[in-house]
Amino acid sequence: KAKGLQNMFFKANLLTQWTSAVQLASFNTGKRLLRRNIEGLYKDQQGIKKLSKAKKTYYEDQLEDLGLDVGKGLAWHKKYLKDNKFDYGKAINDDFYNDITNGANRFTKEIILNPSTSEANRPLWFSSPAGQVLMQFAGYPTVFANTVLKKFATDLKDYPTVAAPKIALTTLLMTAVAMGGNYVRSGGKNWEEQEPGELVFNSIRRWGGVGAL
Repeated sequence: KAKGLQNMFFKANLLTQWTSAVQLASFNTGKRLLRRNIEGLYKDQQGIKKLSKAKKTYYEDQLEDLGLDVGKGLAWHKKYLKDNKFDYGKAINDDFYNDITNGANRFTKEIILNPSTSEANRPLWFSSPAGQVLMQFAGYPTVFANTVLKKFATDLKDYPTVAAPKIALTTLLMTAVAMGGNYVRSGGKNWEEQEPGELVFNSIRRWGGVGAL
């Protein structure tokens, strides 16, 4: 009964429908990202449009991180390329397309963060009886730090020229949205009571930017 009431609550406030929509959007975005990387690497290989060394490494590592073999991906793209047009209708019937969908699923799991033991993205002791009581509200922030912030840090270290502009724009957008949300929640009082630096810090904290702390 409790589970039924919980499901009714999340459907009534549209959270279930919202999560499903975001999952579908993330899955489709993941597929587009994988196809973009494969196409970019193929054009680089053929000398059609050369990639910088940093971007080429970035594309290859993204594919491998999501479980795709770069060589197989290039062969798949070449196989269904005719008159410089990719026949996606035929390509989806190829066995390699299963790798594309599996990779998109992995991408989706990085977007839709699920703080559960099965995902292995938070300390195991969080799932112990004592941990569930003590850290019941820290599960999602911990997963965000272990997944999103960790990826920001590793990408900045490994591919600074490629990743830095994307991360800067992403954090700027999230901070701006969080600042607007804080303004609405406080009825505008935070703009009167807080210094600019404090406003920015609270906005960054709102989306989880200080999760490492």
